[in-house]
Amino acid sequence: PELARLRFNLSTSLKRELIAGWEKITREDKLVHLPRSVTVSTILERFESDSRAKARSPEQAEMAGEITSGLRAYFDRSLRAVLLYTQEHAQADELL
Repeated sequence: PELARLRFNLSTSLKRELIAGWEKITREDKLVHLPRSVTVSTILERFESDSRAKARSPEQAEMAGEITSGLRAYFDRSLRAVLLYTQEHAQADELL
C-alpha cells in the first residue's frame, strides 16, 4: 500500500530559517536552548483560533479544531522518530 503524503508550500523565509537551523544543528553541533518562549502548543492554539475566526461556516470552524487535534497528535507521536535530528535526541530524552 502506498503511504499517504501531505504536501504544502513553505514561504521562502521559512525555508531559509529551516535551512539555517539545520546547518547550526547538524554542521555546527549547536542545539536550541529549551524551553522556547513560543511552543508548538502555542503555535497550534494560534492556528486554531485564526482558522476558526476565518471560518465561513460552523462546519469549517469545527474542522479547524479537528485539524489542530490531528496536528498535535502527529507532532507528539513523531517528534523523536521523525522531526528531531539525531543530535537532538539526548536533549529531548532529558526534557520529555
